[in-house]
Amino acid sequence: MGGMPYHLEKGPMFATIEAVYYNKALLRQFLYDLWHGKALGSHGVLSSPSADSPNPTDPNATGADRLQSMRHSWFGDVLGGGPQPPWGGPHPDRPGKTFTTGYWAFYYGNVRQIVTETLTRAAEVSLGVARPADPLTAPMPPDNTRHWPVELFWKCGQPRFEGWVTWRDDEEGRTGQVTVIFATPGTPDTVYTKPAKGADPVEGITASGFQGMWVCAHSDHRRYIMVGSIPTPIGDWHVPKSEVVFTRGEGPVGTWAPKYGLGGPPPGPVIFQQGP
Repeated sequence: MGGMPYHLEKGPMFATIEAVYYNKALLRQFLYDLWHGKALGSHGVLSSPSADSPNPTDPNATGADRLQSMRHSWFGDVLGGGPQPPWGGPHPDRPGKTFTTGYWAFYYGNVRQIVTETLTRAAEVSLGVARPADPLTAPMPPDNTRHWPVELFWKCGQPRFEGWVTWRDDEEGRTGQVTVIFATPGTPDTVYTKPAKGADPVEGITASGFQGMWVCAHSDHRRYIMVGSIPTPIGDWHVPKSEVVFTRGEGPVGTWAPKYGLGGPPPGPVIFQQGP
């Protein structure tokens, strides 16, 4: 799924998943498959050509790349295809014991289940259907249901992986909006210190279009390593040695619109193409 040049992203992958939720027939089938325990990688959603990148050096340029990234980097599966090693167990892909899932910083957990549960709940809210008592034998969700649009975002970093599903109607019961945020731990990737890098300046532009995402910040940032010390009991003193990183905003404050391929929203609606 790639790294994060921004702290809040949508990008090609989540825009493609949104396209599934926008099509009611596809969404009903998607929810049916999720209820019946079908693996995310078998839906053709992650491997859809809609999210392919024209840049051949993009590590997630193809469906196969994205499936590998999701399974290994997000879910913690080993490169040979096996499941995530147990907590504290040896890891075949890297030296030492397993204390993290995939490339999430300082976090271990069942990310696959969290992601699946989040996408399932979002589909249930969009269609206005309740989860069956026995999902494994549930019929196809009925067609005579509501169909609210769904937006997905990825937000990092925090100490644990969470999936958030929020919604709001128009206060008259005619329609509503569902918003999904994957709030995740940090990654080894470096977030841009210059927000304008890979973005378009927003100057004299009215907020328009079917989607939009702007970032307001200083034009540049500098990080300072401050040497401090952990608290100690009275009378117990030692040489300060712990380090804390501070970030200082520099340059003028402005507004930028992240480009689609770098985490911003698509310039127009995405038409879903079935993946292999």
